[in-house]
Amino acid sequence: MTRPCTGLATATILAACLWTAVAMAVGTPSTYPGCATRSVSVAKGGSVKVNLADCHSFGLGVVSSAPTQGTATPGDSDPIDSYVYSHGGGPVTAGSYDTFVVLDDNSDFITVRVTLQGGTSAIVTAPATLPAISVGTALRQPLSASGGRAPYVFRLTTGALPAGLRLDGAGLLSGTPTERGPFNFTVRATDAAGASADKSYGATIKASSLAITPASASVVQGVAASQALIGSGGVAPYRFQLEPGPGLPAGLALSGAGVVSGTTMVSSGAYPVTVRVTDSSRGTGTHFELETFTVMVKAGAMPQVSISVSPAAVAEDDGVALVYTVTRSIPLDTATVVHLSSTGTARTVLRSTVRIPAGATSAAITVHPTPDATGEPDETVVLTITAGAGYALGSPASASATLVNDDLP
Repeated sequence: MTRPCTGLATATILAACLWTAVAMAVGTPSTYPGCATRSVSVAKGGSVKVNLADCHSFGLGVVSSAPTQGTATPGDSDPIDSYVYSHGGGPVTAGSYDTFVVLDDNSDFITVRVTLQGGTSAIVTAPATLPAISVGTALRQPLSASGGRAPYVFRLTTGALPAGLRLDGAGLLSGTPTERGPFNFTVRATDAAGASADKSYGATIKASSLAITPASASVVQGVAASQALIGSGGVAPYRFQLEPGPGLPAGLALSGAGVVSGTTMVSSGAYPVTVRVTDSSRGTGTHFELETFTVMVKAGAMPQVSISVSPAAVAEDDGVALVYTVTRSIPLDTATVVHLSSTGTARTVLRSTVRIPAGATSAAITVHPTPDATGEPDETVVLTITAGAGYALGSPASASATLVNDDLP
């Protein structure tokens, strides 16, 4: 018997126990139409549901005669309207069968004959093997079954589906795998009669090829640039870094998110670099590929640099300074270093360069006259722009101021 007749029990169980006792004395076949005997089939080691919903009015009784090669257990409903036969997995020969007897609600016998199918289920699940699967690549693979009574219901019985995949009851295996490596799982297909067959699948999810776009980008000398690299293949998000070797042009940098940015003043030309792109797939180690990215530097607009001075003349002892202003014609995102030469009659030591900061258009040089008590002729201070990198000579390229002598001879 499959349910106890002692201790606490539901009304259904108590009634079933009473029917069992009566059946031992009566033992007549069920009078419900078609219920005196029922026939099902099952593969070796398999299970089958025996639907007896039409064989009772208020619930089936217990098993009065148990099967000898397996087990018979009540279904999930209450009152009971089905039993599940599970073969024990022992040897099966052609034409062999097992039987068990269930009581209906009149205490009459329902004899269930189970044909054992020689270890090979009549149900066949397809495909025999799964197609090649790559991490980050969407999969949509229907599973199908034949050899039983349609429709079929599919479920996972052992193992685990690869991360990112799912199996629905209709047999559709779908999703986007996120983990590299081997997998093994077993799917059970159950037909409308309750017969089932298991199918095992196993393979290795491969890493996908990674790539970046664009393969190159152009920047203009002296102009701020920003170019995002876009990863593809595998599992997003991606991480980016430069490999050892020739680097980006001076002034440019690559962020971990894949953005090349900055301002450069290097010579025009092509500057290839090697970028490592790593995806977010799981598995042993990390998955990355090396890609080539080329920065094309183009010549920018050359600023014209000029110079002026104010005031044009100062008295030697007045304490007023001369201010020379070096101006470039366009603002740039980089600094411009302007080279100078100093001439004139004044004995003044001046610096040879001035730096116009990034984003600015000018820089100043202040000259403070040195007072003295010596009578002497007026003197001149002349600053002239000389040739240099990143600029052209503008007009005027020279500025002259006078130091007026205010001492008596």
